Amino acid sequence: MKSKGEVGDLTKDKGIKWLEEHVEEAAKGVNQAVEDMLEKRKHQTVHLILKHRYYNQINSGEKTVEYRDKTAYWKKRILDKNYVTFHRGFTNTTMTFEIAFKTLTETQIEIHLGERIA
Repeated sequence: MKSKGEVGDLTKDKGIKWLEEHVEEAAKGVNQAVEDMLEKRKHQTVHLILKHRYYNQINSGEKTVEYRDKTAYWKKRILDKNYVTFHRGFTNTTMTFEIAFKTLTETQIEIHLGERIA
């Protein structure tokens, strides 16, 4: 027969094991949620190539609005997006912003930049 201390230790071990399993399950759920969010963001992002001069102005905060011609091409690519990733020319240097709002004028689309994400 087991002593009272041994039984308590077994119960504690089972509890710890149960807790570890459930924490691991919860972590998997959180990881999946983050992956889903990143995947969704990827499909809501428009990628724009900028000349170094304009990229640097946005990077410094001097320029907070990006303009594109109001054509069917740009409307299709910009209007349903929530994020914009700017590329410094054709390099791997990028920065991503949330789009605060978009304005359509007679001749152009204005992308007003919100919070910088990356």
